[in-house]
Amino acid sequence: MRQLLREQQLLPVTVTAVAQRRGASASARFNFTRRVSAGDLALFTRQLATLVRAGLPLEESLLAVSQQTEKPRVQSIVHGVRAKVMEGHTLADGFAEFPRIFPEIYRATVAAGEQARHLDNVLERLADYTETREADPPEGARRRCSTRSCSRSCALRS
Repeated sequence: MRQLLREQQLLPVTVTAVAQRRGASASARFNFTRRVSAGDLALFTRQLATLVRAGLPLEESLLAVSQQTEKPRVQSIVHGVRAKVMEGHTLADGFAEFPRIFPEIYRATVAAGEQARHLDNVLERLADYTETREADPPEGARRRCSTRSCSRSCALRS
């Protein structure tokens, strides 16, 4: 929040504490509990990887990605992640604010990439992984689809 105010060159005159709902995380407070599509997550990850690989600081890369996206929901999530990074937290910590968007394996992989100083490579591989997961559903989903298709075609032939 502080970073957003700074960017707009606003200075708060008064600050009033607001009671937080019990157990409400940042993602729940801002109604980000719905998931984003795997395609959107892959695109975000690939764009971020490209900008980080080009040498842009992480904060500027996140800002650029948020400005490039056409989806307001994705844009708001990226702003939230960027705000956490601007406060001095890691990118993985920023992603942890939105656990339904960024799964644990995604966040752990990013954390490892940050520690190893290979964030660009890790993000690139995560984008590949996310795209293949979208294009190639898990075996159980494939089996259910083929069972439904078989049931429908058998029903039509009868």
